[in-house]
Amino acid sequence: MRVDEQIELALHSPEPFKQLHALAVNLLDQGSDRATVIQDFKKVQRQLRAADREAEEDVLMDVLDCLVDWCSPHVRIETAPDQRVAGKDTTSPDRASREQ
Repeated sequence: MRVDEQIELALHSPEPFKQLHALAVNLLDQGSDRATVIQDFKKVQRQLRAADREAEEDVLMDVLDCLVDWCSPHVRIETAPDQRVAGKDTTSPDRASREQ
């Protein structure tokens, strides 16, 4: 199943945030790089905006925030250092000090 189809299924689940979050984690665990996952989620986000599906877009954007560390630590989507976006340090300063 394509990623956009998986996102649509998650959006129609009883707990869309939880399902989208789990999907992002699973994609990263299966070897997708963070940049690709973000790109896939943003593609669907643009489709939701064009279709005026604001509530679903908001949930998707909340998960995107977790992918780019613009969220509370308890929902941050962590990856191994080799899976981070190439050429970008996605580690927050306080997280960097904890990892050392």
